[in-house]
Amino acid sequence: MVGVPGRSKGCHTCRRRKIKCDLGEPHCQRCIKSNKQCEGYAKLPVFLNRTAQGLVRRAPLEEAVITKGRDSPSGQSSKSKDDEEDSSLVEAFQLMPRTIDNSRAYINKLEGEFCRLYVPSDFAPGANPPGAYVASVISGMTPSQRGMALDFAARALWMSRLGRLQNQKSLLVQAELAYGAALRYLQEALYNTQLAAKDKTFAAASILSVYELYESTVKSVKGHDNHISGLVRLLQWRGKKNVCKTLLGQRLMELTRWDAMVASIQYRKRSVLGDLEWRGDSWITITDIEQRLYDRGFDVGAMLEDTDSLSKMAGNQDLPPGEAIAQRMTAMEKVIKQITDLDDSLETWHEKFQTWYQAPVYWKERPEPTKGKSHVRIITFPNLRLCHMLLDFWALHIIVGTVMATLFARLPTQVQSSPNLRPFSKRVERHDHAYVVSLADLIIDGAQYSLREEMGLVGPHRSIFGVRVALFCFRVMPGEHAARQRMRCEEFMRTLTLERGIQFARDVSGGADASENSPEYKYEAFNNAVGESAYKT
Repeated sequence: MVGVPGRSKGCHTCRRRKIKCDLGEPHCQRCIKSNKQCEGYAKLPVFLNRTAQGLVRRAPLEEAVITKGRDSPSGQSSKSKDDEEDSSLVEAFQLMPRTIDNSRAYINKLEGEFCRLYVPSDFAPGANPPGAYVASVISGMTPSQRGMALDFAARALWMSRLGRLQNQKSLLVQAELAYGAALRYLQEALYNTQLAAKDKTFAAASILSVYELYESTVKSVKGHDNHISGLVRLLQWRGKKNVCKTLLGQRLMELTRWDAMVASIQYRKRSVLGDLEWRGDSWITITDIEQRLYDRGFDVGAMLEDTDSLSKMAGNQDLPPGEAIAQRMTAMEKVIKQITDLDDSLETWHEKFQTWYQAPVYWKERPEPTKGKSHVRIITFPNLRLCHMLLDFWALHIIVGTVMATLFARLPTQVQSSPNLRPFSKRVERHDHAYVVSLADLIIDGAQYSLREEMGLVGPHRSIFGVRVALFCFRVMPGEHAARQRMRCEEFMRTLTLERGIQFARDVSGGADASENSPEYKYEAFNNAVGESAYKT
């Protein structure tokens, strides 16, 4: 049972002394005459049910009163504005269930433990590993520097991760409360034009998207996607010039572009972050090869949208048959050129990638034999960053190849054999069944690298995209090899869900128990690109 206990209206001092209070305002005369400090009449909630279920039920009933400063009997405080902001943050967090020590030293210890577990350890000192911005926000900024939204967002993330790893329900409950508080303060910040333009507001929204990736609060991919669409709109509102003024803003923009790229492909729609203003090719001070790969990914999303438009054009009955065919062939030639250029640009990127990193970028190895288990191929990379880039490249290449083969298979036979399409037909032959299978094999073999302990909690995040593409390829391909690799992909997703606590992996793969009619199963980003592939037959 939870509530404000006791029926007495006396001050706290008289109630504790078990004497009658004269109810004087602002301080009772009995305390003043006996030279005692009157502690006032405000009643704070007392949690009588200390179980996790009780704390969750208590959250909607939160009606705690924040007491005024005690510098004078009137409650007026002489604190500075910065002190008041920091104090309000401490007071607000103290309203949460006190199931852990809320002292600053203890919180710093937990934050440091989270950062150690979150960031990969395979990077040289001074490098910028994946997840470094989260660690810099959590361990490198004070609560007053972070502000309310960012501080609660950071608390929600590290509390939820440590709670899962240590099986502490109290931390998980506090993480949920911190997540709700972060959303409220973020909403307030977004309604304030000055706060909305600050990097700490952008960082709060970004960290909340990571929290949603892990916890999946709405039990669907829609929750995470809503966070990403909000980040894109915030970026668009601020503009690239303003975002790139600081290193943190620039890094946050780069990470958001990857999420937006994946969303562009899964929804088969163009993204504003794929426009010329935001493309890596237009950056003067940045020559990041990752961003140039994301540019190719945005081109894939645009290509899928145009391919869908081509399919809709086939059902248009408003035009005469001859004119409709001519219009469709013109659009078909445009899409074929678009796919051809995209395939060339991916190959060009790979050549530049090899020039940029003048050393072997991956090598195959076999793990030590395990009793009762078969040997599984594993690909090793120099570091996690290269692993993520190559998994993305192979996945994009699979999508382009499957769309290319599907489009060519739908052409009439006489059109396929025409001289104008001979270069395209040879290109399709290079992207045959064996080639696509080899790329999908590389993805599932390489994704195992991201599960290593030294890759940290952030390691498997970016592997989900590639494994998801490989999974849907193997689902539609016949043969024992495809069935075996499909099981490896599904096992990878289950490992992320059950052992790493990434609920998003369960949502995007449809889950082990999802039916073909469930929303998550239908939410296959590459259903049309791969599921209708010519390789299916």
